Amino acid sequence: ADHLGCYGYARPTSPALDAFARDALLFENAYAPMPTTLPSHVSLLTSSLPARHGVLSNFRYLHIPFVPGEPGGLRSVAQTLSDAGYATAAFTSASPLSRGTGVDAGFAAFDAPPPFDENDESVRRTAGETVDRALAWLAARGDGAPPFFLWVHVFDPHLPYEPPAPWDRAFTTDAALLETLAARGIPDVLHRHVAGLANAYDGEISYADEQVGRLLDALRERGLYDDAVVAIAGDHGEGLMAHGEPGHELVWRGTVRVPLVLRWPGGPRGARAPQVASLVDVLPTLRAHTALPLAGAAFDGGDLLADAEREALSQEPVRDGAPRQRTFALSAGRWRYWYLSDGPARLYDVEADAAELRDVIGEHPDVAERMRARVEALLEDARARPGATVTNEIDADLRKRLEQLGYVE
Repeated sequence: ADHLGCYGYARPTSPALDAFARDALLFENAYAPMPTTLPSHVSLLTSSLPARHGVLSNFRYLHIPFVPGEPGGLRSVAQTLSDAGYATAAFTSASPLSRGTGVDAGFAAFDAPPPFDENDESVRRTAGETVDRALAWLAARGDGAPPFFLWVHVFDPHLPYEPPAPWDRAFTTDAALLETLAARGIPDVLHRHVAGLANAYDGEISYADEQVGRLLDALRERGLYDDAVVAIAGDHGEGLMAHGEPGHELVWRGTVRVPLVLRWPGGPRGARAPQVASLVDVLPTLRAHTALPLAGAAFDGGDLLADAEREALSQEPVRDGAPRQRTFALSAGRWRYWYLSDGPARLYDVEADAAELRDVIGEHPDVAERMRARVEALLEDARARPGATVTNEIDADLRKRLEQLGYVE
């Protein structure tokens, strides 16, 4: 979120999303439940925390026990809408969201790159290619077609940052960028290196923004936009060497704070919501304020417009082969509390310290204790709800391939 114009970034990275936000409701402090592609999307599509759905990495695949009529069970929004007569289609851009990972449940049409174990090098396709496929599906819909649920996932921006031309030269280092890096606590000695990463990252954002704009334009041209429910969300951020993190596995605010912009018929226009939000809150909010047939699902999230005091729980993924320290961060109002299974807790005041550079737990022990109790209560509640089974599909050959791609160590 912190590299988008509508979230205050100085560079013109996101004109299409900025324009959409001016016609929708933007959540300023939305967080991903986990800074990893597959778990974060499972949470979005089911409104369930990782502690409930059990997908704790890109390589733990979801097997949802869809039992018709079972109350309180874990269900994908795609299956719920399919059961209600919607045409369902998904177009994804990366192998973590391939067929067989669980996110394909409920989609009559599912178009994705092959899974990791069928790849040699490429695990992604460009946003342009994915949007082309989605637009072709839209164009093939005839008059009198049923209502539809369309999920389009773009992988740009994501490591490695390799924007296509001309976006690869769209941004160069300037004083404003260097000030941003300094504010994030990145040492001066790293500024030149990180600025190069940020330039490429911003180029990928700008490229992806143009492709998302094409999709929104197609909805307008076909007369679908005004009556559509549109949700634009991110699954995680990028560390860009803040706190020494090059990628996106830790629960620092810059890594788990994501864009979230919602538009529905009769909904707010050009509005900004400052309260904390989570991706698990998207479906409950849409259920409360739209005509989407989402009744009956058991959601971990809640209606964001009904409660200005919501909280968001994020947790680090389980990296295959790594020690199983469990790290969570609870965001609530001005506070972010870190809960570590075998280490000291931390507390940050993000109103005064957005980059989380100063731990203030010693100054606010009452806040820390209250938030510790909330983390434990949220985890207990999520684990008590009907969930799903997961499998870890990594064998020796796949492990070697993933090591080459940097996904496991």
